[in-house]
Amino acid sequence: MVLSKSLDEFKVIAALLCDVQTLHSEVFTPRALRLTIKKMESRYTREGKGLLTKTFPRLAKSLDRALTGEVSLDCTGFRKIPGTKLPRFLGELFKRIFTHDGWVLPTPCVTSIKSIRQVLYLFYKYELPFDTDQEHQVLDQFERTDNDLAIHNQACTDSSTCSSASDRCTAGVCPKRAQTVDTDSIVKRARVLLSRLFQSFDLSDIYPRHGPGAVSTKETGARKYQWSQISPRITQTYPLDQYFYTSLGHVCDRYQEIQSLVFS
Repeated sequence: MVLSKSLDEFKVIAALLCDVQTLHSEVFTPRALRLTIKKMESRYTREGKGLLTKTFPRLAKSLDRALTGEVSLDCTGFRKIPGTKLPRFLGELFKRIFTHDGWVLPTPCVTSIKSIRQVLYLFYKYELPFDTDQEHQVLDQFERTDNDLAIHNQACTDSSTCSSASDRCTAGVCPKRAQTVDTDSIVKRARVLLSRLFQSFDLSDIYPRHGPGAVSTKETGARKYQWSQISPRITQTYPLDQYFYTSLGHVCDRYQEIQSLVFS
């Protein structure tokens, strides 16, 4: 298949699909690969880079949510395998992870999960320049929101009294009524509700992990797990050897690293 220079990103993901086919050749056949690439090229020609930067990551996030077992797979934007809720795109691998109803299997194929996520997330957060139309859309939406808020705030300020609950502004209580609110009763009520909410909360019963974003010490990727700075306020509640390392043996293996930690 010969692709034009305008499809450079497509070439990359097509090459990755070839690797996926080699890895999963028992279910993802060469014929299935050819059909997948052909269909994807057709969509890429119509939808452009948004297919890789928006549509694919949307399916990937649905995959991640479904793997928790709390929701079923949502493959909106993709044609489904007949009689199932699974997408045709890489459907051979999705079948090894989910039931036909889109619920995660008791023992899903980890290798298939990894392969699908590599493909779908390949161009996630891909840095691209915005075209003029997109910039104008964002600026116009910002101006509309700003004007709506200005009108709303002015209407609330001009209001001399709020005679009933129906006169409250949609954002909350009008500022002129707020002056008469019994703050003490609100605080007492909040204290009762929060006490009920957190009465059985155990600070030590947590599973610490990094989220997908940046950390305050600026490390990225796997380097986030190579501790360089730790706040002593954290270790007072969550001791270093219990919450930052998997075992005492792990602590011993990283002893030199621990010695160089900066507590700040």
